[in-house]
Amino acid sequence: MKSRPSKQRLKQRGILRERVFGCDLGEHLKNAGSDVPQVLRSCSEFIEKHGIVDGIYRLSGVSSNIQRLRHEFDSERVPELSKDVYLQDIHSVSSLCKLYFRELPNPLLTYQLYNKFAEAVSVSGNEECLVRVHDVIQQLPPPHYRTLEYLLRHLARMAMHSQNTSMHIRNLAIVWAPNLLRSMALESVAQCGADAFQEVRVQSLVVEFLLNNVQVLFSDTFTSVGKDSAGRCFLPRPKSQLVSCPSTRLLSLEEAQARTQALCKISRPEAKRESTDPQGQGKVSSVLGSPDARQKAESNGRLRKTSGPSWRTFFAIGKAPVTFRKKSHRLGELFGLGESLPGGQAETVTLRSAKSEESLTSQASMT
Repeated sequence: MKSRPSKQRLKQRGILRERVFGCDLGEHLKNAGSDVPQVLRSCSEFIEKHGIVDGIYRLSGVSSNIQRLRHEFDSERVPELSKDVYLQDIHSVSSLCKLYFRELPNPLLTYQLYNKFAEAVSVSGNEECLVRVHDVIQQLPPPHYRTLEYLLRHLARMAMHSQNTSMHIRNLAIVWAPNLLRSMALESVAQCGADAFQEVRVQSLVVEFLLNNVQVLFSDTFTSVGKDSAGRCFLPRPKSQLVSCPSTRLLSLEEAQARTQALCKISRPEAKRESTDPQGQGKVSSVLGSPDARQKAESNGRLRKTSGPSWRTFFAIGKAPVTFRKKSHRLGELFGLGESLPGGQAETVTLRSAKSEESLTSQASMT
């Protein structure tokens, strides 16, 4: 029996192709064997050479040209950007570069570090803010760190041509921020109004601070709390992919139904075990029938009953009082006979003796 061909051989034959867009950054760089994505390298070199035009990275290119470039990169081919079709539509190349980072499963600045970046830029004082942001950058996974440095240096060079492009650092930060930094908590809910505005503000502040201080933050001589004396980072680095989302593959209908049935099978025995557990019943009965609860209920009932004249005094007109002691019989408890009053005196009740219908009619005839 022949063994299955290796993954490398399938790649050589062109049967298996690794996707570029929508693939995790660390996984893509590992498969490609490069330090930074080829999409970023090719697009940045082309834009620095031919893209000193008005509105670069702000204006969008022709959609068909963007899709054509994307298909070539996904086919593991480096497109020839010097063609006339791309020279006449430079914005399609810049739009493709932003599209690559927008489709990353985990953003370049990662979901895990969103709150840390937001807290770091909110610190008062430029020096303290530099230290905080530098420490957060050191926690990025190595593929994200290298790619971020390459991209920020490219955008800083483009900002130097703001007189020709009208894209200074703040404008570049506004158009690039949603592609680099996102919050999973805000993406999971339908954000609108103040929450959406706050996220955009945080994103632009973080990216603008990074662009203004890129030379210092990525300098080998800059040290902060996150590095030891040898310049090595000792802060924990998050994984490139999300821990809660080990796979970005969509589930089929059959797989989703199978997982749901498995969860139902697990939950049913637990529910049955809880319903048949005598200890659980004892806990419930002890809570419901605790002495303190009964005492409170009885005291509240007595206060309500003795707040006004009892209905039994209606039958006590002209008769001798009859005293009843409190008994534990259910009928006595039901009618509340023999209860003590708040003053410690026993409540007395008189009942009229019952007479038959014949005695009543005989008395009426005699009168």
